[in-house]
Amino acid sequence: SASITTDAVGPTQLNEAANYAFTGTVTGAGKEISEIDQWRLSANTGGSGDSSYVLISTNWERNDSDNFAKKGTGLTESSGVFTFPSTGFWKIDWNFEGVQNNDNYLRIKMMFGGSSGNNSSVSEDVSGANSSQYVSTTASVILKVTDVADKFTFYNSMSNGNLSGDSGSQRSGFTCIKINDV
Repeated sequence: SASITTDAVGPTQLNEAANYAFTGTVTGAGKEISEIDQWRLSANTGGSGDSSYVLISTNWERNDSDNFAKKGTGLTESSGVFTFPSTGFWKIDWNFEGVQNNDNYLRIKMMFGGSSGNNSSVSEDVSGANSSQYVSTTASVILKVTDVADKFTFYNSMSNGNLSGDSGSQRSGFTCIKINDV
């Protein structure tokens, strides 16, 4: 039977520098995130009052708390219509809270595409309440944005209650991160 002595393999026996000389640069190893932004409702916002959807067009603000700072250019917003600063793959995570009264529900729908941001439904989440209580919806989506003219929006359908907003905390809103170029 064969055996290896303890000094048979060591730094002098394996000249790694001669076998693996590296003089180049590493490419394709990843890219630093260039854009992070966070928006929220700064005050309570009424629901649609029935099962129809209405654009959440008021009370939007960029998170201005001490523990957050946007990175990069950031999104722009006008009457609830959001615009990306550049093309790329964007991850959007959102959470909306509400206070419901009696057997009602909160539905949030995100729309994407076109100049008004309402070409196609991207995601929808529903939460119900059996009495006066808090409800919330949470969802996440990754969008391939090939034209900054394509915008996005949020719609709510809340039969009897309000979306919770607060200028000091992220009760209802979203975080948007550019994860890569197109």
